[in-house]
Amino acid sequence: MRIDDQAENAPPHLPWLTDAYMHGRMVNLAQKIVRLLDRLGLTQLQAAEKIGVNQSTVNRWTKGADIKPENLIALATLAGQTVDDFLMSESVDPTITEAEANARLAEDLKAIGAIDPVERKDLEELVRKRAAAARERSGRAG
Repeated sequence: MRIDDQAENAPPHLPWLTDAYMHGRMVNLAQKIVRLLDRLGLTQLQAAEKIGVNQSTVNRWTKGADIKPENLIALATLAGQTVDDFLMSESVDPTITEAEANARLAEDLKAIGAIDPVERKDLEELVRKRAAAARERSGRAG
């Protein structure tokens, strides 16, 4: 059987295969976010301010809405976890220290910059804007 024949047959089966493979591997992110907020003692509004989104966005996540990659990174950071741990682990306990998270972020930015300097610049600008907004909300300028 040629690969071309497989390609025609595969698309209808891919969602089932993905669901079957991932069933039990990925956690329910909505439930995990609720547990994370409970562990940290944060309201949806407080979490939204820390992440840099609206409270309604956090509310939608707790109901199962899709999460943008940059917000998934922010949630994992808030949890003190790697993105992989955040996606695959039931636990909401930190798995890395803040220093490790910062080191990984710096390494990720280096890797992105080596492949796509414009993307790195965009991500750095996004981080700076969110940090400035967080400082402003907390009353600390600079």
